[in-house]
Amino acid sequence: MDVAYAFQDLAGLPVPYAPPPARAKPWGTGQAVLVAERAVRGPFAVINADDYYGVSAYRLLAEHFQETGAVEDASGRPLYVSIGYPLRQTLSEHGAVNRGICQTDAMGRLTGIAEVLKIEALPGGGARHPLPGGAWQTLTGEEIVSMTCFGFTPVFFGQLAGLFADFLEYYGRSETAEFYLPVAVGQLLGEGYAAMRLRPTADRWFGLTYREDVPATRTAIQQLVAGGVYPARLWD
Repeated sequence: MDVAYAFQDLAGLPVPYAPPPARAKPWGTGQAVLVAERAVRGPFAVINADDYYGVSAYRLLAEHFQETGAVEDASGRPLYVSIGYPLRQTLSEHGAVNRGICQTDAMGRLTGIAEVLKIEALPGGGARHPLPGGAWQTLTGEEIVSMTCFGFTPVFFGQLAGLFADFLEYYGRSETAEFYLPVAVGQLLGEGYAAMRLRPTADRWFGLTYREDVPATRTAIQQLVAGGVYPARLWD
């Protein structure tokens, strides 16, 4: 497999924008995808490097783009794909997490991603998150969430660049604002500029939200190796 690297630069902004002098970090996951454009030649996946998505996630992405008509929907809109996970499979025992809860139509197409902050796990697999004013909203744990495992075609880069320019128009002077990829995807879907299939997977997701997550993640990977899902050594 050929490997190419793309570097996300704080100053890598379209004309006429420039970063504020005191800003210390790049512009978020949306910009990270944009800087990879020069290395992409066809349909591509986007994942977080510190997350484990399971074998079936990549199989589902590949199967989507192997299907006839997977590039556009019946209305001619770009057709993308998202892999979804039950919320209960993505929570941490060591603190609250932020998750994008998927909203779908009657055909199972993703219509939006609602970013929900500070979700806490509850006994039995449920969850809750705070509401303004001090109240709590409970969740069943069965809600399907996006963990930033997407499949796109190259036309997405042009759409994303337009949204990034809009973002900079409003937040370009901010020292902390970030251009989040799930928010950009939700905007495209909400405004009707793209369509996206939601493909749920039963595979377990796990990641490193907190330092305390490391031992459980290490154990989970060892169990996958012991079960024959992966070899003990991926390469020599």
